[in-house]
Amino acid sequence: MDDPEGNRYPDLQTACKVAIALARDMIAEGDQKGEDRRGWHIEITNRANQPVRTVAFAEVLDPSTASARQGSQP
Repeated sequence: MDDPEGNRYPDLQTACKVAIALARDMIAEGDQKGEDRRGWHIEITNRANQPVRTVAFAEVLDPSTASARQGSQP
């Protein structure tokens, strides 16, 4: 999903916190729909649209939740 307009935040730390919360919400939504979104990511860019950080959905999972998900995979 591409969001060319994006949102603006005062600093990278705030952008990362928002991206992590969004990723967790999107994972939960995917779980409800039966979709595995652990391979997705959010790319944070600067004002020049250059990537400065990538938040991988798999890295924001709670370790107890991640192991439960992995255990349920065939």
